[in-house]
Amino acid sequence: MIYGLLGSLWSPTLEGITFADRPGQVYVSARSVANATGRRFEYDSVTDLAKLGGQDLSVDYPRLFSGAILMPVEKTNAYGVEVGKKRVFVDLNKQEIWAWQGKMVVLHSPISSGRELKDTPPGDYITGKKETMHISSIYGSKMPFSVHLKGNYFIHGSELTLSTPGSHGCIRLPMYDNNAAKWFFSWVDQGVSVKVRGKKGSSKGVE
Repeated sequence: MIYGLLGSLWSPTLEGITFADRPGQVYVSARSVANATGRRFEYDSVTDLAKLGGQDLSVDYPRLFSGAILMPVEKTNAYGVEVGKKRVFVDLNKQEIWAWQGKMVVLHSPISSGRELKDTPPGDYITGKKETMHISSIYGSKMPFSVHLKGNYFIHGSELTLSTPGSHGCIRLPMYDNNAAKWFFSWVDQGVSVKVRGKKGSSKGVE
C-alpha cells in the first residue's frame, strides 16, 4: 500500500512502519527521511535529543526495536511511503526470531522454544488473540505480552529466555534489555504470518 503522494518522478518511496497499538498511524525512519531529502540527521544518545535538518525532532514516538527513531508519515511532506506486509520467522535451530514489515527488518531477538518432550512444533501459523497477561490453562503460569498461535502455543514474554530450548512449547521472548516481548506485542497485528522452522528442541532447559 502506498501512503501519500510522490512529489516528483524522482521522489523515493520510503518504508512505512505501523504498530498494532497505534491504529491508523504510519511511521518512517527519521534517518531514511534524512537520506532521501539530503537533510542532516543528528542524535545525541546521552540527552536522547534528535534533530532533522537542524530542527528538533520529537523522540516520544515509538522506535524500532534497534532504537532507531521514527517519525509520523505526515512529516515526510511529498515523499511516498509504502506500508508493506508484516511477517515473522522463528528459527528453532538458532533460537532466534526475525520480524519484517515490507523489506525492513524490525526485530531480531533470541528466543527460547520448547524443551525436550515439550517441543515447539514447526509449521505455518497466523497470529491470533493478544493479551497483555495470559494465564496458562494447563500450568497456571503467567504469560505476559501473549500472542496466540494455535492450541496451547503462544509467543510471550519471559525473564527466562536463554537462547536455548526451555519452555513448555511456547516461544519465549526476552523481557530484559530492550524488552523484545513488549515491542513485538506493540507492533504485531492479528492475522500476521508466522513461519516456525528447524528441528525440535532437545535441551532440558529451565522452567
